[in-house]
Amino acid sequence: MREAEAMDWQTLGIQLEARSRVYAHRFGIDRTPEWFAMKVAEEAGELMQQFLAATGQGRPRGKTPEQLQDSVDDEIIDVLCQVVLMAHNRGTDIQAVIERKWLRPNESDSDVEPDHDIAAGSADHAIYAQACSQPDGVAGFYNRNVRVATGPASAVNVRIPIPGADTMDHRQWPEPAILTAIAPFVTAAPRLYFESTQPKYQIHEFIDGQPLGRLAPRGHAVPGHVPTDVARLFSQLRAIPPSALPPTAGGLDDDPQRFAQQLWDATRQAYLDHRESFHRLYRQLRVPDDPFEALDGA
Repeated sequence: MREAEAMDWQTLGIQLEARSRVYAHRFGIDRTPEWFAMKVAEEAGELMQQFLAATGQGRPRGKTPEQLQDSVDDEIIDVLCQVVLMAHNRGTDIQAVIERKWLRPNESDSDVEPDHDIAAGSADHAIYAQACSQPDGVAGFYNRNVRVATGPASAVNVRIPIPGADTMDHRQWPEPAILTAIAPFVTAAPRLYFESTQPKYQIHEFIDGQPLGRLAPRGHAVPGHVPTDVARLFSQLRAIPPSALPPTAGGLDDDPQRFAQQLWDATRQAYLDHRESFHRLYRQLRVPDDPFEALDGA
């Protein structure tokens, strides 16, 4: 008998279910199917954070190497238990699926198909709907960012594009592709949990904290750790091997002159798009009809 066959998954599921019910009652949590799915994603994110810290790729946050190794073990078990809980509440026969997916006899590695299923599905759309119903959020040029709680001490960031936003920067890759690519190397980047193309939105790890402008208003020194954190970020970005980056049509373009020309063209187009709407203001400010003409070809 294989060791996997000796595991009593049903009994473990019942034991974990009892603990989970007590936790949910204490904090007033409605344990919906979506909640179970997001708890798995949350614990997986915490596991990655502790793993990166334990391998010297993230901040130790005051923990010794031994404590970091214990934290990785703890997070592995948190992921495992949340997966068992989700399976228990779905009615999944864990042992049967292990046999079917992992332990089929007489099967060579070349016969095993990679699994590309996304586990979240309806859970993510429910979180998106909740984000759309919340009037608050932080908006930049392109997206509205809404914090959505997934538990008493956990949350995600739902990133929703702003309709009709002008394109003012040029990326060689879509944001979800680059977040996925840099995740193993950059500890300060939020993890991408889910991407939807219709409707368009993303679900990111929520990183709690204060904007630098609040921590250090104009005239105040930035906290001592900020320069070090910025240097670490650029050091980690510099260490990413080109082979880890997503492919681009025509290959990477790192020519600064061509990049500057792209920004120039985008700025001119934004001006032309809004010239009629702001015609009176431009006249009052004595903005020329084509303020870019004098610098063309410079």
